[in-house]
Amino acid sequence: MLPPQSLNFQSKNLFACLRLLSSLQSQGMKNIVICPGSRSAPLAYAASILSELNGLEITTAIDERSAGYFSLGMSAASGSPVGVLTTSGTAVANLLPAAVEADRSCHRVLFLTADRPDRLKNCGANQTVNQEDFLSSVARWSFNTPKNGVHEINNDIILDIKKNISKIFNNFPGPIHINISVEEPLHVSSINYHLIKSMFLDSLEHSTYNYIENKPKLSKLFPSIDITLPGIIVVGQWRGNQDDFIVFENLLREFQSLSNWSVFADPLSRLDSKFSGLIANWELIISSGFICMPSDLQIIRFGNMSPSRNLENFLSQYKNNQILITEDDNRFLDPLRIAIHWKYGFSSWLNKYKKTLDDKVITPDENNHNLYEILHKIDYDISNWLDSKIPLSGSINEISLARILPRILPEGLSVMLSSSSPVRDWLVFSGLDSFCQRCFAFRGASGIDGTLSLAMGLAKINGPTILISGDLSLLHDINGWLFSRDNNSKLIVLLIDNYGGGIFHQFRSDSHLSYPFDNLFIMKQNVDHLLLAEAYNVCSRQVSCLEDLPEAIDWGFSNNSPTLLRVATDASSDSEFRLNIRNELSNYLNQNYPNYFSES
Repeated sequence: MLPPQSLNFQSKNLFACLRLLSSLQSQGMKNIVICPGSRSAPLAYAASILSELNGLEITTAIDERSAGYFSLGMSAASGSPVGVLTTSGTAVANLLPAAVEADRSCHRVLFLTADRPDRLKNCGANQTVNQEDFLSSVARWSFNTPKNGVHEINNDIILDIKKNISKIFNNFPGPIHINISVEEPLHVSSINYHLIKSMFLDSLEHSTYNYIENKPKLSKLFPSIDITLPGIIVVGQWRGNQDDFIVFENLLREFQSLSNWSVFADPLSRLDSKFSGLIANWELIISSGFICMPSDLQIIRFGNMSPSRNLENFLSQYKNNQILITEDDNRFLDPLRIAIHWKYGFSSWLNKYKKTLDDKVITPDENNHNLYEILHKIDYDISNWLDSKIPLSGSINEISLARILPRILPEGLSVMLSSSSPVRDWLVFSGLDSFCQRCFAFRGASGIDGTLSLAMGLAKINGPTILISGDLSLLHDINGWLFSRDNNSKLIVLLIDNYGGGIFHQFRSDSHLSYPFDNLFIMKQNVDHLLLAEAYNVCSRQVSCLEDLPEAIDWGFSNNSPTLLRVATDASSDSEFRLNIRNELSNYLNQNYPNYFSES
């Protein structure tokens, strides 16, 4: 429906914005984050009306950069599109980091940016830039509403927006940028606000546009493998919603039962700890020199690569019979460039593969069974060995944290692991228990950027959540604490304060370069995070030993708002501990499994 011609200009703006945002709601947008600004005022008023009429949930934020990440966190948790609305100018530029991560991570975020009309472009008007291009390098689709003003929007444009959003989100999820020109006047009177609200309610259409997706044409070159031979299933980070994951997991169970292959899964995969064939300590097995793999080893991989360099080295040894299957991402996600890529999802591949097995008797090779048995025997042995070597009481170190936390956290809890050390330690040292929680990480491109805001977004959707973060990561996104004002979610931020970029200690190879190295990479900051949290009105507590963690976590979740738990660690000694663990384990395995390991 077009805005009634009898309306004054302010009312036409508001009515058009209602039509636009309502069309986004029809595509699944249930949440929107609104940043302050006058140019975006009609859109903000429209969101307020839709909040009253259609249940659109609004969060406000003063920092566009953290708002983008907060929206991304909500999208990652829900699998649904989330909107973020900003005014014009550099506000739009601040969205780029989150847009880059949404692109790499394939999450549905709608970046809605208010802009000046065409008459004010390229003439020196205040706060007017080429913002329509700012996100184009990473957005799945960039669209400009009528350049004279959003009041000129019509039904054909609305339908085109719905079609494109539905098509993109069904085929290749990621960020979408809609740049919205708004002509003045921008603010509407109270009388006109309620008038438009009433008119829109009368015209409200409850039907939605359902995009009918064409089935992809499958590649003539079908990548097949031989499940009668020994093989490994490698499962990377899951992206998407719960419903899609349930289908994927059931199919994976079917394939594992058919092949009897062992599973090397990242904790971010969301597989259950009871998943058949799961190897908890695969990273330590391959880094310790395991060589019993046959030359004709079959490998099927899912999703993007784990942060483990040891896994990359391992996979690079088997260039034949290696398939990579991706869901909702047609990009080639193999930095090794050796796998055959199937971009149409596991369901289509498995259905096609099972047809090749019709009327065939599956008799796995004896080596297949032997590989499965020895991997699980060694995995069990490593778990017991790690328990004897990693202290779960006394002073706190990062390795012990990764070992103990999955055991004391509630099952099913959402856990966000910040980039750098936490996500790597969890992968290597947390063991089978890490699959009892739903783990998240954002390693597409963001590094330490947006950590706290992302966790706030996860907690808003998922409820009780714990973020495990380093001190520089938390400081870099400190404005994320602002979301605690209106966020009643139970979020615990477990701050590992190692006084700088602790992960770089793991890369230092020459102690004689300590001064320039520390100055350039460690970057110690003179910040008291407990006092900083207090400034944001966030409850906090220092935790001094591992025994105090369970009670501190219970205390944190007893609060109805985000809280901070700080632990202090020594990055240098932790780095040495990691190295010693690996060396000692390698020696232990070589001594106890001489037929399967070589000298490291």
